[in-house]
Amino acid sequence: MIPKFASLILKIPEELQSIHIKLSSLIQSHQKQEEAVRSREKTAHEYNPPNALMLRVQDLIKRVRDENRKSYEKQKVLQWATFWITSVGAIVLTIYTAFTAALWIEGKRSSNAAESAANNASINLAQTQVAFRLEQRPYLVVSGVPEFASTSVKADKSVSLSVNVTFKNIGKTPAIKIVDRAKLIPFRPLKIGAAGRKKFLKFIMSAFFELREEESNARKEMADLPAETEAGSDTAPEGTFFTSNKEPAVLSQEEFRLLQKETGEFLIYCVGTATYTDTYQGIYRTDFCYFYFGSDLKTWHVCDSHNAIR
Repeated sequence: MIPKFASLILKIPEELQSIHIKLSSLIQSHQKQEEAVRSREKTAHEYNPPNALMLRVQDLIKRVRDENRKSYEKQKVLQWATFWITSVGAIVLTIYTAFTAALWIEGKRSSNAAESAANNASINLAQTQVAFRLEQRPYLVVSGVPEFASTSVKADKSVSLSVNVTFKNIGKTPAIKIVDRAKLIPFRPLKIGAAGRKKFLKFIMSAFFELREEESNARKEMADLPAETEAGSDTAPEGTFFTSNKEPAVLSQEEFRLLQKETGEFLIYCVGTATYTDTYQGIYRTDFCYFYFGSDLKTWHVCDSHNAIR
């Protein structure tokens, strides 16, 4: 044991020497590395010690922050500008829309007013034309009362009666293409009452129905004639013409006797119509209705219906 321990002690200087050599070698190696680094730094154009590099990094960070802040402020300003421009644009658009709507409403009102004025003018013109035609149209009226044209007694002692009815144009323009018809019809009325009124209405309406048919047929015949024939008759203003019943009214001797009584138990009716036109192509009609009884041949009575100018 002692010899081994002694040998170990003896080797300590050697080990220390070896360690020293290794440390010296390491130090030399480290020195060489530092010299190499210094040599490379010397060959560089600029030497930046650690504190200068830190300052540059800090300055770079500061500039980046400044740029970010400026960019943020620019974005904020741009956002506000965009907001205000959009708001102002919306306000302007609203004002423009309201102004356009007001113009449209005013234009519509003006258009409606113009249209209303045009319609009123058209209505006034039409009314003026109607009034002018009414003022200038022909008017055929019965002048006076019917007049007995002939009274003859036949072999069987029956009495044949005919009348003339005179028309006058009291209008301002000629009555053109006149078609006239007249009838002389005996009638025995009933006593006053509903039955008598019903009988009279049936009688008088039947008479004018026949007159309308005759007038219509005459118009058709005129239409079928060549234009150069100029069918129909005209009457100038203030002019007159007369018409007669085509078929005489034939009364028995007893009926004629009753007709001359003042009681009115037997009557004879003179009914008729005249249709005509004018230069404005208006369609006009005059109806007349008279009845007679008594001893005075000039005394005729006016019916309470079917005396009309249309």
